[in-house]
Amino acid sequence: MFNNFNGGVTVKKGDMLECTVCGNKIEFLEDGSGPIVCCDEEMQFTSK
Repeated sequence: MFNNFNGGVTVKKGDMLECTVCGNKIEFLEDGSGPIVCCDEEMQFTSK
C-alpha cells in the first residue's frame, strides 16, 4: 500500500480500510488504486 500521485492509495487483495467517522470496514477482493472515501473522508488502513 502507498499513496499514489492522484491523492488515492494503491491496495492489494486482502487489504482492509476503515472509516474513522462511522466505522465501516471494507476488504479488497482485487488489487487496485484510487481514492477510497466514506463520510466525505478518506478511509484509513486497518488490520483484520
